[in-house]
Amino acid sequence: MIFVIGELLVDIFPDYKRIGGAPFNFAYHLKNFGMPVRFLSRIGQDAYGEEILSMLERNQFNASDIQKDPHHPSGQVHVSFDGAGNPEFDIMSDAAFDHIEFEPYHSMTTPLDMVYFGTLIQRERDGFSRVQAFLDSLDSNVPCFYDVNLRQGTRQPKVINHSLKKADIVKLNEEELEYISREIIQAGEETEAAAFSMMARYNIAVLSLTRGHEGSELFLSSHDHFSVSATNVEPIVDTVGAGDAYAAVLALGYLRGWPPEKILSNATMFSASICRIEGAVPENIAFYQHMRNMIEDGSDG
Repeated sequence: MIFVIGELLVDIFPDYKRIGGAPFNFAYHLKNFGMPVRFLSRIGQDAYGEEILSMLERNQFNASDIQKDPHHPSGQVHVSFDGAGNPEFDIMSDAAFDHIEFEPYHSMTTPLDMVYFGTLIQRERDGFSRVQAFLDSLDSNVPCFYDVNLRQGTRQPKVINHSLKKADIVKLNEEELEYISREIIQAGEETEAAAFSMMARYNIAVLSLTRGHEGSELFLSSHDHFSVSATNVEPIVDTVGAGDAYAAVLALGYLRGWPPEKILSNATMFSASICRIEGAVPENIAFYQHMRNMIEDGSDG
C-alpha cells in the first residue's frame, strides 16, 4: 500500500477548473497505474468540498480518509501563466488541508510499501508538527518519498531540513536543489556535487532532479548517476502537474525494482504526455492504458 498525505484543492485556471494538488495528482496517477493507494487529506464543508468528494468516490478512493472541516474552506489555488508559459500559483492560506489530523493513523495495521509527503501541508506550525509526528510514528523500514515542491510560503529551512531527515527518496528541481544547497546545507556547490552532498548529509537513497527542457537526472546512494534528455512535446497545452506525473513513475519504478534507465525513460515519457492535456490529470482513464500495458507485460514501454 502506498500511503499519500497532503493537500487536496481546486486548481482555478483562467478558463477552467480542475481538482488538484501535488499529492492528489501523484495518488491519482498511481491508482490508475493499478497500484494500491490510500490518500489522506482534508476538505471544507462547502461546494468545492462536495465536488472533490464526489470525484474521489467516482474514482474509488477511500472516502473515510478524506476529513471534513467545518471551520476552514476547501483549498484553492489560482493558476496563471508567465510569458514563457510557465505556471504561477496563488495558493489560499489557512485552508482545510492545513488542519489534517494524523492521530488515527499513528498505529496503522495496514502494511505500507511507501509514504509520500510534501512541503505545502507543513507551511503552518501545527501542520509541520503533525506531519513530523506522523512520520516519526512509522516503522523505520517504510520508505518515505519527499516531493520538495517549494511553493508560495513554503521556503522554510526548518521544515525542509526535518523533511529531508525523514526521506529515503527525494524529488526536486534545479531551483530547489540550489536553494537547499545554498540556504540549508550552506555549500553552494555545482549540481552533481550538491546532489551527492545532500544525499550524504541526510542519508537519502535516491534523489531525482528534474530540469525542465534539459531533461532529468537520477542520483543513487551508491554514487551512481544517470541522466536522460527531455522528450519533445508538441503541442504543449500546459505544464501543470508534469512533475507530479514524473514523481508517480519514479515511485512505481522504485517499488517494482526497475533499473534507473527504465525509471528515467518512462517518467520522462509519462510527464511529457501530461503536458499535452489541460490540467494535471486526465479526465479519461483510457489515458493510462499504455502505462498499464507496459507495467503488466514488463516491457520498457
